[in-house]
Amino acid sequence: MKTKRKILTLIAALAIFVELPCADAQRLRSEKKQVRVYFHTMEDLESKRPSRSRQEAVENTLALVPVRRTVSQTAPARGALEALIAGPTDEEKSRGLRSPYTDDLLIKTLEIAGGTARVSLTSKCAECPRWPGDLAPWRFREAVEKTLKQFPTVKRVIICLDGVENFDDNSGKIKKCE
Repeated sequence: MKTKRKILTLIAALAIFVELPCADAQRLRSEKKQVRVYFHTMEDLESKRPSRSRQEAVENTLALVPVRRTVSQTAPARGALEALIAGPTDEEKSRGLRSPYTDDLLIKTLEIAGGTARVSLTSKCAECPRWPGDLAPWRFREAVEKTLKQFPTVKRVIICLDGVENFDDNSGKIKKCE
């Protein structure tokens, strides 16, 4: 009888021991973190005032505006990237914020190691035209980089889009992702 009681006590203690880490993991999954996601605005381009210079026009076109999103604390970089891909809310759209051409993108992988974030994105239609203008690929790259570089573990970002690393290079030379 004493042996049976000891076994039951041991099983109960083991169940509590195993449950504690699970409870901590569950708590962490439910905790949220505020992050910034970067969208662009076309407000300056749509204004009636002409740009004072070509440089000002480029700067206005590339202007990115941070907005706050709440993501899971266990994978905040991935959550921030998912929020970027999801695009602005209706209220943000009414304020002139636009997504940096993330329609139909999926995160294939996101790995952060040694200060470098490597993100591989795939589009539902890799052959479809993606960029509506010359500056669109750079705006997209800048939005992804700013969104990921807010995290202290990220100093550099490598983006792979549909298997191509230099998707924003107009030279015609394709650099495949490693």
